[in-house]
Amino acid sequence: MKTNKNIDDGIVEIMLGSVLIAINNFSNGTLIERIFVSLGFIIFNIGIFRTMLKYKADNKKGMMIFLIIMNVVSILVFIGLLYNTFF
Repeated sequence: MKTNKNIDDGIVEIMLGSVLIAINNFSNGTLIERIFVSLGFIIFNIGIFRTMLKYKADNKKGMMIFLIIMNVVSILVFIGLLYNTFF
């Protein structure tokens, strides 16, 4: 039986990471909420990376540039949140 894969795994990881980031309170939250936000950023970055590999194989340069910019901004925000957590 032939099955169609309609949703890419990278897109699902981006959505899951975004939801984890959005539903937890980082600035006034407890340590467990800060951990969930950090976990959301890690899942988000993995999803972006996997999606970049897919679009690179399809040779879609516009989407690759957008994903690279989004990944750089996400990594910078993650580093800032880690700094805020520990210091």
